[in-house]
Amino acid sequence: MIYWLIGILVVAALALWFVTKGIGRKHALDKSVKQKVAEAWDIIEQIMQEDNESAHARAVVDADKLLDFVLKKKNIPGETMGDRLKNGSNYFKDVDSVWRAHKVRNQIAHEINMKITRTQAKQTLDLFKKSLRDLGAL
Repeated sequence: MIYWLIGILVVAALALWFVTKGIGRKHALDKSVKQKVAEAWDIIEQIMQEDNESAHARAVVDADKLLDFVLKKKNIPGETMGDRLKNGSNYFKDVDSVWRAHKVRNQIAHEINMKITRTQAKQTLDLFKKSLRDLGAL
């Protein structure tokens, strides 16, 4: 009887591990998607070379769009990007930093007269870049 319970616990533990850690492997990105992401990231970095606030804001918005593109390619469910971030939280080493980056994008998109400095934009892009690496896209 005790061996039966131990066996069930081992199977349950393995199933839990596959659900929490093994999911990311199911939706590996193919080479063409990774190439598109790399090309898009290069463009974002070129945009950041411009010396004006609107370019920096555009780079952040584009990085957010790129992250959402990758979430969709990894088949993470959700109607909105926020839903996909919640459902895909186990993919990220630091999900809070991903949310911080996405919130900056939302401020740019929704707040009147939102100003973003080059430094803020660079910090936000660093967070997006880490999240894309976590997803295996960069």
